[in-house]
Amino acid sequence: MIRHLLTHLHFYVKDYNERIERENQDYSYSKVDQYWLRFIFIFNLYILQPVTRITIFIISSYELKKEAAKEILLPHYDRNIFIYSFVSASILLLILLYVLPFLAIAA
Repeated sequence: MIRHLLTHLHFYVKDYNERIERENQDYSYSKVDQYWLRFIFIFNLYILQPVTRITIFIISSYELKKEAAKEILLPHYDRNIFIYSFVSASILLLILLYVLPFLAIAA
C-alpha cells in the first residue's frame, strides 16, 4: 500500500515538474533579448550614469559660481547638500562599477 502511494506521489511530482518546465520555457528570453538587455545594462552603468553625474556637477558648479559672482552666496546648508549628494552618488556609482561585474561573473 505504501509502495503504491509512493509510486503515485513520484509520478505526480514528475508531472508537476514537467509542467513547470514547459511553462518556464514559454517565458524564457531569446539569446538576442539576453544580449540586448546586457548591452542596455552596461551602456547605462558605464556611459549614461557617469555622463549624467558629470553634467550635473558642471551645471551645479556653474550655478554656484554665478551666485557667488552676484555676491548672493548660497547658505552653507545648500552647498553642503549639493556636495554630500554628489559624493554619495559617486560612491554608489563606484560600488556599482566594481561590485556588479563580479556578481555577474559569479552568476
